Amino acid sequence: MPSYRTVRAFAVLGWLCAHLSTQAEAVKPEFDPAHRFLFHAVLEGCYEDGLSDADVGRLLGREPHEGGLTHFVYACPVCTPVVHALEAYRARPQHFSSLKSPSNTFGPGLPESLRQQLNSADPEAQFAAVHKLVLDWTTRRMELQRLSPAEKQELHDRLEAMRKEGMYRLEDYRKNTTKPGTGSVISSYLLKNECPACNGATGRPQH
Repeated sequence: MPSYRTVRAFAVLGWLCAHLSTQAEAVKPEFDPAHRFLFHAVLEGCYEDGLSDADVGRLLGREPHEGGLTHFVYACPVCTPVVHALEAYRARPQHFSSLKSPSNTFGPGLPESLRQQLNSADPEAQFAAVHKLVLDWTTRRMELQRLSPAEKQELHDRLEAMRKEGMYRLEDYRKNTTKPGTGSVISSYLLKNECPACNGATGRPQH
């Protein structure tokens, strides 16, 4: 006959399994595994690289006239978790409790060459910086997770499907936005056929 401790241990294990299962089922559908992968990859990347508030402000910059994000496609399923992570990082505490150091991030900051790209007046240079950051962060996260070949392929296929949906969003937005020459300032982003965040997340080169 099993001892009381054994019975109790199985009871606790059963409760824990049921609790974790309930938690998994309670995850909101808009935050599916691919969304969370991108969110965690970008948030972790920001901390590990030590982005400054100015860097994040530049990444989340908005068009002066239209007000939309300069570097990301509205409602794109790849861009959305990237933006959410940048917003979460920007909202981090100004100071970590009990630390004498004023630092509130981990890394040394972006390399000067990348920061110059991000702050360039040339949109192509800015997009190249966004692409490199997202590519580096997602690659790093994937390596840290030690995914099996099958898991990597499944994640890549899901990210690729999200990228394609994002391109449809971009094309629809372009069609429904006032064209140049009609008095409205059009984002340089709408003149592109690709999304740097989407290409970075799926390992595609930026053209």
